Amino acid sequence: MNDIRKKYLQFLYPKYSKFFGMITALEDEKVRKRLRSQLLEWLDTLPVYGFNSSSYDINVIKKYLPQVLMKYNKKHGNVSKSEKLWIRSIEEELGRNIEQSKRIGRYNADGYDGETNTVYEFNGCFFHGCRKCYHPDDVNPHTGDKMNVLYEKTMRKEANLNQMGYDVKPGVEATKKLCNFFQSLNLDMHKDGISIPGLTLKYLWNTKDHECGPSIVFHHYHERNKTRIRGGKLCQKILGYDANALYLWALSQDMPCGEHKMIEPYPDILEDVMNGSFFGEIECDIAVPEHVKEHFAEMPPIFKNTEIQYKDLSSDTKAQVKPNYKSKKLIGSMFGNKIIFPTELLKWYLEHGLMVSNITYAVKYERKAPFKSFAQQVSNERRAGDTSPDYKLRGEMMKLMGKSSYGKCITDFLKHETVKIVGPNNYNKNVRRVKDYIGHQDLVDGFEFRFKKTAFKQSLPIQIGFQVYQLAKLRMLQFYYDFVDYYIDRSDFQYCMMDTDSAYFAISGSSLQDVVKPHLLGEFKQKRQVWLERDDTLENKLYDSRTPGLFKLEYEGDCIISLASKMYYYDEKKFSSKGINKGKMKLQNTSI
Repeated sequence: MNDIRKKYLQFLYPKYSKFFGMITALEDEKVRKRLRSQLLEWLDTLPVYGFNSSSYDINVIKKYLPQVLMKYNKKHGNVSKSEKLWIRSIEEELGRNIEQSKRIGRYNADGYDGETNTVYEFNGCFFHGCRKCYHPDDVNPHTGDKMNVLYEKTMRKEANLNQMGYDVKPGVEATKKLCNFFQSLNLDMHKDGISIPGLTLKYLWNTKDHECGPSIVFHHYHERNKTRIRGGKLCQKILGYDANALYLWALSQDMPCGEHKMIEPYPDILEDVMNGSFFGEIECDIAVPEHVKEHFAEMPPIFKNTEIQYKDLSSDTKAQVKPNYKSKKLIGSMFGNKIIFPTELLKWYLEHGLMVSNITYAVKYERKAPFKSFAQQVSNERRAGDTSPDYKLRGEMMKLMGKSSYGKCITDFLKHETVKIVGPNNYNKNVRRVKDYIGHQDLVDGFEFRFKKTAFKQSLPIQIGFQVYQLAKLRMLQFYYDFVDYYIDRSDFQYCMMDTDSAYFAISGSSLQDVVKPHLLGEFKQKRQVWLERDDTLENKLYDSRTPGLFKLEYEGDCIISLASKMYYYDEKKFSSKGINKGKMKLQNTSI
C-alpha cells in the first residue's frame, strides 16, 4: 500500500505544479501557508476502492490492524463507495434488488440480475488493468501482475461469461459518468465525501448561488357499496394521495438562518408570530379548546412523542400484548406541554383556533430560504431524467442527494463512539476508563477499545433538520384542514390512514371533484393546481410529478383495510406489513 501511495503521489504532483506556483506568488505568507497545506492534504488523500469493504473486508483484517498500525503509524485516506453507488443506481433504475457477489462457475460476479440473466462487473481500473489509466507494462504492486495481464484476464472473464449465456455489463463507463456528474457540482466524488449524505452536506453548505412524520390509522375499514361514511352515505371510492418530495419541499421553505438570539418571552410575542415579524422557534404549552374539539376529532393536530401503556390500549390490542406493555409512539393529540414549535407551524395553530400558553423560551432567527435553488435543481434534474435516458443517472443521484440533505443535518453525535487500536502494553490504561468505556475486542498483538465520546463539536445545523420535519407535519395538516375538509363536506369523506407523506380516505362519489361542495366548485377548479398535480396534459402531469409539495393520486380503488401503523392493505399489489417479509405473504382482504 505504501508503494502504491508513493507512485500515486509521484504521478499526481507534477500535474498540480502550476497551482503550487500560483500559491507561491501570493504576498500574504499566512495565506500561502494555509493554501499550500490544504492542497498537500488534498493530494495526500488516496482513494481506495473495495466492494462491500465496510461490511466484510474491514472486519476480516481488523484483528491484524495493531501489527500494521504499529509498523507504519500513519493515517490513511477515505474509502470510496462508488461501487455501492453504482449497484444502487442500477437497482433504482430496475426497481428490484440485484444479487451481489454471485458465484458463477469459477468466477465471482459483482452483481447478478436473475430476471434478465445479466452480470454486472464494476471493473475498477487498478485491479483490471485499465489501458487508459496504466501502461500495459506497469506492474500492479498488489498482485504482482502486469496491467496488460490483468486486462486480458478481465476480457477473458467477460468472454467466458458471455459464452455461458450471461449478458455482461461492465461498470467503468457508468462510474466515469458518476464522477463527471459530481464534478459538475464542483465535488470530488472520491475526496469530498464517501457517501451521498456526505457529498450532499458538502454541496448544501458550499454552493455559491444559494438564495440567501407521523403514521396514523383513523378508520380501519372501508369498501365500496359495503361501508358507510360516518354512518351515512355509502362509500363509493378510496383515494390515496402522496406528497411529492415532502421533505425536499420543506427544505425549500423559509429556514432559521444566521446567529440565533435567545428572546425573553414578552406579552405581544404571539401577535408578532401572526404578523411574521418574529421568526424562529418557541417552546410552549398548546391545546385544542373545548368548542373546536369536535372539528379536530378525526385528525388531532398536535403531533408528539409519548409513552403508550397497557391501560391506553383498546380491548382488541390488549389481547395481543402483555399487561406490562410500554412503547414510545408519535401520536396525534389535543394538547401538548413544553413542546418546541417553529413559528410557521405555531402560526397555523393560532389561525385555526388553538390556545397557546406558558411560553418558556423563544429563539429568534433570520428568515431566509437558502435551499430553494437546491430543491429546484433536484426537481429539474429528475425531470430531465424522466425525459432522457442520458440523464437517468443524474436524476437518480439528485434524488438521493435530496433525500440525504435534511437527515444529515440532525445526525445524533451522542451515538458516535471513539475507537482506539492499542498494543498489549496499553490494555490496563484503557480498560480502567470507567466513565466512557463501552467494550473491547481482542485482536492479534493488540486490542480494539470502544468509548463514549466525552465531547464533540456540534458542526451541523440541527435547526434545519428540525424545521424540515415540523414543516412536513404542517403540510399534511394543511392538506386535511385547508384542502380536503374545506372543499368537501364531512358527510362525503372519511380519513382512513396517513403515512408520513400520504393520506388515504373514503369518498361518497366516483371522483374527488364529484364530492366538492357545489358553491366551492369554481374555486376548487381555479386553485386545484396549488394542491394537486395537473393532469390536463401528459407534459403538465410529468412536470408536476417532480414538483415538491404537490399531491399526486397514488391509489384509486374500492377497498382499504388499515390494521395499524405501517400495516395496511388496498389490493394484492399494494400493501404494507412492517416487520414481515412481503415475499412470504399472500394477502387477500378476506384474510385480514
